[in-house]
Amino acid sequence: MENPDFANNELITLLASSAENLKQTVEDLTEIVKVNLSNEELQHIQLSKVIEKNIKSLSSQISRGGIKILNEVPNVIQINGISAYIDSIVLNMITNAIKYKSEDRESFLRIYCEEEMETLHLYFQDNGLGIDLNKHRDKLFGMYKTFHHHDDSRGVGLFITKNQLESMGGKIAVESEVNIGTTFKLTFKK
Repeated sequence: MENPDFANNELITLLASSAENLKQTVEDLTEIVKVNLSNEELQHIQLSKVIEKNIKSLSSQISRGGIKILNEVPNVIQINGISAYIDSIVLNMITNAIKYKSEDRESFLRIYCEEEMETLHLYFQDNGLGIDLNKHRDKLFGMYKTFHHHDDSRGVGLFITKNQLESMGGKIAVESEVNIGTTFKLTFKK
């Protein structure tokens, strides 16, 4: 306060930026530790209800982004999971489709599922920017890995999604082509 010019000093600006980045890192790591320490019981979750809730809560972003979302998951479909994790996973998949949509065409996100005897595959298929899997497949679910230049991309969403799925006995896979789109395949126990 005695030296107001001091706050504009380049070193102080860098220090403030580093402190903010460190704070964000601690918050991200805290979120990951919560996933790994969770001992919640798996419960039956009606998948379409979670999807519709997230579509509704993101309706303004969906509208602003001009993306059409098709929820083709039947109401009868249930999975075993941790409610907060399923909600977080669906939210992340939808927000990624909005964030990484193509500006060159009408955008869509198709959400559908396929059943097997013991598992359910939930698909999030978009026609967005896509990911070069030849370059990035090994890093795709790594922490702080981003593949497009967006100001709000932190590179933790897919990392947390993968950890949440695996903590419930599930798994995630991806197919993608640059400028064609991406399909995430999430596998859950029925």
